[in-house]
Amino acid sequence: MKLSGKMFGAGLGLFLWSMAGVAAAEIKIGFVDAQKVLEGSSEGKKAKGSLEEYVRVRSQTLEVEEAVLKKMDTDFSQQEAVLSPEAKKAKQEEFQKKLVDFRKKQSDLGREVQDKKVDVLRAFSKTLEDATKVVADREKIDYVFDRNPDAGLIFARDAYDVTPKVIEEVDRAPAPKAPAAKP
Repeated sequence: MKLSGKMFGAGLGLFLWSMAGVAAAEIKIGFVDAQKVLEGSSEGKKAKGSLEEYVRVRSQTLEVEEAVLKKMDTDFSQQEAVLSPEAKKAKQEEFQKKLVDFRKKQSDLGREVQDKKVDVLRAFSKTLEDATKVVADREKIDYVFDRNPDAGLIFARDAYDVTPKVIEEVDRAPAPKAPAAKP
């Protein structure tokens, strides 16, 4: 049986009309440049400023110790010719001890700064997530990703969460067999 042109047109029209509901229910995806938000927002600038101040204050102590080490080295170079071998050895040992202590403090400062950066960014990340959720709700966006390729999802509607189904599937699936031991 052949469909007439009118029936085909009516069928196509009905199909397109029914698809309009599907199109209206399409998933809306957005992205945010979190780095730009950090650099451009007042909260982000405040977070960056507090981290920079933290580094500046702690670096001043190291700068003073570095100046002391440089002076010790200069003084030793100027006095080396007139010092006894025992005095040279004592000054070199004292310098080495202070240098090791200085390098340890540098290393500790690096770790402290990294820890502080993680804390500051974690707090800002919460602010970013909250603001992203407000914008996503207002704009009716289902998913918001960070533009940074190393980052991921910032917001998703709970309706798309399949975690309980995955848990159910994992519990249902047989446990993988351990590889046989080689003799």
